[in-house]
Amino acid sequence: MPGPPELDRDQHSVGHRHLDDLAVDLVWEVGEHGGRGDGAVVVHHHVGSDSFSCVHDNSSCSLHTFPTASAAIDATNGRPVRLSSRAQQLRPSTIRAIAERAGQVTHPLVRLDIGEPDFPEPAVLAEVGGEILGAGSSYLPTRGLPAFRERLAEHLTASLGDSLEAPLTADAVHVTAGGSEALTLAFALFCDAGDTVLLPSPGYPGYGMFTSTLGVHTRTYALDPEDGWRPDLAAIEAGLADGARVVVVNSPNNPTGSVVSREDHLRIVELARAHDAWVVADEVYHAMQFSGDVLNAYALAPDRTIGVYSFSKTYSMTGYRLGVALVPEALREKYTMLMMGGVSSIAQEAGLRVLDTDTAPMHAFYAARQELATKVLEAHGLPSWPAAGTFYRLVALPDGADDMAVALALVEAGVVAVPGSAFGELSGHGTSYLRLSLTRPDEEIERAVAVIAEVLRGGTTGS
Repeated sequence: MPGPPELDRDQHSVGHRHLDDLAVDLVWEVGEHGGRGDGAVVVHHHVGSDSFSCVHDNSSCSLHTFPTASAAIDATNGRPVRLSSRAQQLRPSTIRAIAERAGQVTHPLVRLDIGEPDFPEPAVLAEVGGEILGAGSSYLPTRGLPAFRERLAEHLTASLGDSLEAPLTADAVHVTAGGSEALTLAFALFCDAGDTVLLPSPGYPGYGMFTSTLGVHTRTYALDPEDGWRPDLAAIEAGLADGARVVVVNSPNNPTGSVVSREDHLRIVELARAHDAWVVADEVYHAMQFSGDVLNAYALAPDRTIGVYSFSKTYSMTGYRLGVALVPEALREKYTMLMMGGVSSIAQEAGLRVLDTDTAPMHAFYAARQELATKVLEAHGLPSWPAAGTFYRLVALPDGADDMAVALALVEAGVVAVPGSAFGELSGHGTSYLRLSLTRPDEEIERAVAVIAEVLRGGTTGS
């Protein structure tokens, strides 16, 4: 279907030069986006197996911030597969689209998009690998190996110190398939389809995927970069008053690296309790906190909080898919019933053996990386927000810059970074920022920052 006179296909291609090699299929529709009936044109760009939509009003074009999904096609008859409405609503992630484009190029890339530690996993794993694999296996208790849970309770009690009123017991510990399962189970525990979860913005995009699979809605509360990334407590209170069942608190936060203060966290717990809601505390980066209040959310309110932890970030064990949920006593039986049968005994035995590993060297390693990022970004005149934790750094883009265009241009220039639209708006900055994962050698980070500065100086990435 042709577009309005003010906008034709050639004009659209010129307006999106950064997609010249990617937009292999432009599908024109009128009045389709968001149910609008005003004659606006929606152009779907197919990038690999993913799509991005632009909405055109007259001759203007919005940015690529509306991921769409292709229908699943039955190979036997060429017709769309009949899927559940829940599956149909799932959308591909911006991060995946960038990663897929990165996989299509043949030139070398500095990958600053993947949140995977480059610090070595504990040496003890190589030493005991044969012992673990040769021990045989059997079905396990759903909550996890008793010896592992006991040791986890002791380990967490020691690390939390005086913040606990009483030592943790193994009954509180639930071993999950990574932090992702722990989070998804928490949402399933509290929410029916149509219920709402409050999420930080900017925030980890996986939360939206987990809730979507359950038919659960999301609503965001802002983290204000001009006020030390403080959560918008008024927005949280309003969301709870409107019936939200869960508040997710991610500290240290992905992607900002910010840390929630003790005072603000206690206020969030107070608000949740007043509205018969719950706090889910995602603390998978707790071993990479460099400043701010050091606290454990579960320890602060063990009757109102599910705490989530991960061996992926703490011990560089991403492939083991090993997470932990600390669950309030009243919820443990039902939480366990939602679990899918337990985590591999190999992963749990490995986890048991690394608990005596000193995490201070990893902490120092990524603190030094953050210092390097500050130095190099400042040297190239690139504004960024220092992080109180994690191995991430947010870099501000020029006003009006199209973050997706910048990210795609960087791939062509040899650097992979994640556009801000993957995480949500930044107060005062929209989505004009990039997230860098500082998980490559120092010299690669230095080279990547130089490339980013050069691409931005080129001035070809505006909207």
